Amino acid sequence: MSKKKNICLLSLNREHSAVYLMDKKGDIVGEAVQTLSPTNENGYIEYDPLEIVYSVRSCFHQLFQKFKLTKDNVEAISIVSSSYAVMGWSKKSSMALSPAISTKCKRAYLCKTLLSSKGQRQIVYEKTGLHPQDSSRLSLMNWLSHHNTDIKEAQKNGDLALAPVESWVLWNLTGLKEIEIDDTNASQTMFYNIYDRCWDDYICRDFEIDSSVLPTVKPADSIFGSTNGFLPVPDGIPICGMLHRIHSRLLSSMDTQFRTAHVFLNSQKFSLVVNIGQDFTTAHPDLKTLIVPTSSQIRFALDAVIDFPRIPSLMSSTEFEDISPEIFERLAQSESLLLFPSKTKNNKDGSPMVHLFNMSDDISEEVLFRAYYKSLVFQVKYFINHFEQLTGISLKEITISGRLSRNELLRQFLSDILQTPVKRLYESHTYLRGVFFLVAKRLGFLPESQLNKKSVFKQHIPNMDPISSYAQYNQWLQVFDKI
Repeated sequence: MSKKKNICLLSLNREHSAVYLMDKKGDIVGEAVQTLSPTNENGYIEYDPLEIVYSVRSCFHQLFQKFKLTKDNVEAISIVSSSYAVMGWSKKSSMALSPAISTKCKRAYLCKTLLSSKGQRQIVYEKTGLHPQDSSRLSLMNWLSHHNTDIKEAQKNGDLALAPVESWVLWNLTGLKEIEIDDTNASQTMFYNIYDRCWDDYICRDFEIDSSVLPTVKPADSIFGSTNGFLPVPDGIPICGMLHRIHSRLLSSMDTQFRTAHVFLNSQKFSLVVNIGQDFTTAHPDLKTLIVPTSSQIRFALDAVIDFPRIPSLMSSTEFEDISPEIFERLAQSESLLLFPSKTKNNKDGSPMVHLFNMSDDISEEVLFRAYYKSLVFQVKYFINHFEQLTGISLKEITISGRLSRNELLRQFLSDILQTPVKRLYESHTYLRGVFFLVAKRLGFLPESQLNKKSVFKQHIPNMDPISSYAQYNQWLQVFDKI
């Protein structure tokens, strides 16, 4: 292989570990994946910490062997993680003191009663930007410190490291030298104050966690040490960049301007992440606050998720709520198929039930799906309007990714109804591109203009005039507000 430099991106998630080899243009030229085998006994989900390390080692071995990589042609190793489990280990012996407990484990949900009082929940939210439903890591770390004998003893002796799995992997990559984490992954633990950018003394004290057992927090684009003694990876390769998967997806458009938004659409959920700038410090109870990864300035984004009715439910849903005669009369005046999500009834899979109006036996699948896509766009518009009213922030541009973003009709209709430019991102490994952009900017080997060009697949501008756009949305809204 040529001496041209590459970046190895290590992806850690609950199903597998993976290493991707990317060239300086951001193209994936190789990958290796190793599946994980967690145990699940009645909802108690655990990973073997040594298996996690082995899976990472195996991926690097496959990639370095196949491409004959050396220290000379690997610029850096970067980590993108979903913080899918937490664990404790000994700083002195480097032995794992607990399994890596999944954030989907039953114990996480049993411990969420820790955030018992409304006042306590509000204080934690104002400091961390997270809601009680996001507290699985806090719950598990608290549970480990109280129920694991080895961890309690190590904490007493000043020998404990307690952290998400990415810190455990980093500890092993650096030859048992670095116990660190980036600020985006730290912010997901619910112990991290996103405004002061440090472990919060109040929360740590309230939940009986000594902040000294937690990893050192660095900005996401920092150098987190270098490889040492982690065969077959050569020593001395810098570990540059660590990001949580959500934040990496946020960076995938490389647009950190105020009032820009990223929309992720799939057949189950719609999520909206909006860049709200530097000076925003007011919490909103309906929204999750995220750090926008950067070392130079503190920026924030608001994140929100709503459920969509799933496509299969369109084919089987026959139940309807009671609809008033005047609404039926209004619907009858429309010749097109109309679709509305139910506000009170769900299907067995938990997705909202669907109302179908003007449905006929001979209706084509194309017409059905067109109505479905339009309904999703109207729901996105409805939610964005709510967001803008709640925050006073008017969106000026939207990037879009996810499975449903592949549909050109949906993208154009979204631009028409929102009356806002819509950019579709490259679909392949969107979450990897975010950390790549962060590292590329830090190491200075690719101009930001090229990064922007690389991430955007296609752009749509409104074709529909504002009056027609408003009329279509308003017709849908008048019915939606009453059913």
